[in-house]
Amino acid sequence: MNLLRKLFLRNLGLKLTSIFLAFLLWTQIEGQQRVVRTVPVLLEFVNMPTGLEIVNDYMREVNVRLSRPLSARMDERQLAAVIDLRDCQPGSNIVRVTEGSIRNLSSGVEIEGIEQNRIRLDMERTRRKTVKIEPIIVGQPAEGFELGSTRVNPSEVLVSGPETRLDLVTAADTQPIDVGGKTESFSQNVHLDLEDPRLRFESADTVDVFVVVEE
Repeated sequence: MNLLRKLFLRNLGLKLTSIFLAFLLWTQIEGQQRVVRTVPVLLEFVNMPTGLEIVNDYMREVNVRLSRPLSARMDERQLAAVIDLRDCQPGSNIVRVTEGSIRNLSSGVEIEGIEQNRIRLDMERTRRKTVKIEPIIVGQPAEGFELGSTRVNPSEVLVSGPETRLDLVTAADTQPIDVGGKTESFSQNVHLDLEDPRLRFESADTVDVFVVVEE
């Protein structure tokens, strides 16, 4: 036992120094090792010009090749590619995703490349238009009864969207109103529908429809 103790304590300072130097060497090597990984990063648009909107389908994310130290940690979900649109005009615009566009990078993380870094955005002016509301009636009243008139309140609705899309719209439909088996008149609050998803209602998207059912 004494022999083992003497062997352990012999040149103790030198042994501790060696261990410390080995540790420093290991941490240096560990720090030099890097991981390269390609991650999808969502696009975020800022400073959209007033009165303009994007009308084409475009990429919602770009692939960014990142290099980081092996020991570094990074939450990839926090990354964002922020694109400034303040200079965009009606028509076709090409915007670029640069290294400066990538936000929330952790310390020590470097960008090695960005795939498909040119994004085309087609823009149109936003317009508003008042259109009539068309009630959609389905089914048949009970035997011996028939469908009479229908009244909609309000009878019109304000719609907005890209000007070329809005030119094609003449009316907004209600959700189907079923009169199947009805024997008397009734009123129903229903939602409105626009076939084009790029259009939207500027006012409430529900209306009251009064349906007359008579013998």
